[in-house]
Amino acid sequence: MKKINIQYIVLALCTTICLSSCYDDKSTLSVNLIDDVVIDTTGISVNQYVGYQEVLHLVPDIGLESGQESERRLAYEWALNETVGSTQYEVLSRDKEFHEIIARPIDVSYYLLKLTVTDTQNDNLQYFHTWKVYVQSSFIDGLLISDSKDGQTSDFTFIKNKTFTLDYDKEEAIYRQILENANGNPYNGLLSSLTYEVFGYPEMDSRLNQVWAITHQGDEAVRFDCEDFSINGSTDNEFIITYKPEGLQFKSFFSAYLIQN
Repeated sequence: MKKINIQYIVLALCTTICLSSCYDDKSTLSVNLIDDVVIDTTGISVNQYVGYQEVLHLVPDIGLESGQESERRLAYEWALNETVGSTQYEVLSRDKEFHEIIARPIDVSYYLLKLTVTDTQNDNLQYFHTWKVYVQSSFIDGLLISDSKDGQTSDFTFIKNKTFTLDYDKEEAIYRQILENANGNPYNGLLSSLTYEVFGYPEMDSRLNQVWAITHQGDEAVRFDCEDFSINGSTDNEFIITYKPEGLQFKSFFSAYLIQN
């Protein structure tokens, strides 16, 4: 019996030593407070409205909570989802401030612009902020020009100023290479004889602003939607011209009005 009691006493003593050792280890752990990153968006709306192919400017105040210098330890990434509602993002900038063209199709819903700030000195800890970006048409009223850089392809330049644009009181805005910025390439061919038309019924709030252009050879006419200057038809489409005789040449357009008595 005495031998058994001695074994119990030794076991109890070992357990007490182990618990004491664990307690000592916890008491010696150091506590390091993280200097948090602050993204101050005071005065910047969460809803951003930008014209098609216009530059969006966002300058949040980003820094460390302590106020210490942060430029060497912080990394920035601005990413915009590729389509409305998509979870696939395109990185547009890695600068602290955002000044980039929003080359996304016009939509009544919003795109999501996500700012990621990474603290490289704290295991790449990341901080996030998002904005809703609504893309609207920039080409409401102004001067449209067809131009060419190489004599083989065409692109559009659009000018808005106080002379060409109704009720316009801002600085002159010039949008260049509209087709290339939207599609990656200019139009393959030379375009001339730009002619504006309204399709639909304006009095019923159902209208579509369009521009026709004739190719250099005159064998085709192409139609562009003025909202974003995407192609929405051509004379090769039988729904636009039901009969196109061989060798038909387009020389110019004219406007016609239907008057009802």
